[in-house]
Amino acid sequence: MRRTEWRGRAGQQQAQLALQHTARLSVQWFELVARVAIFVIYFWFGLLKLLNLSPATPLAAALVSHTIGMPYFSASFKALAVFECVLALLFLIPALTWLSAALLVVHLVIVSSPLVLVGNVAWIHPLVPTLEGQYIIKDLALLALAVGIIATRELAARSAAPAMASPRDRVQS
Repeated sequence: MRRTEWRGRAGQQQAQLALQHTARLSVQWFELVARVAIFVIYFWFGLLKLLNLSPATPLAAALVSHTIGMPYFSASFKALAVFECVLALLFLIPALTWLSAALLVVHLVIVSSPLVLVGNVAWIHPLVPTLEGQYIIKDLALLALAVGIIATRELAARSAAPAMASPRDRVQS
């Protein structure tokens, strides 16, 4: 075997080991990192709304004006802000994963509605979103994180279940 072939194989083995290590770390840390990311996004944006500093205020005002009416804007905007902060905190509690994921879907339906209900604020042209529209569409990434958290927890529960079964149960299955 030539020296360059040996180096090539050794380099491939090192690259493969590095990829395996990265994959293990990704699996190990995904849920925590995803939960913290969702917490930071929701708590930060909710807090901005509570402090009347949110750049989403005009979009929210357009939606409220189009739906329930401007007299309800302040109360509904503050309620949304509190909802976002509570949702952020719920995502930090693994035992409440299903509840927090369900509330996230409710939230995403509400905050995505401007794409349909106030298109003049969310779209420049068909399939060309405004900056606000782009941020709404990017919320799909939050949904993907929530789905990933659920999948991670379900896979962990399934792999732990056989280990927790008694030896008699394992023989019968």
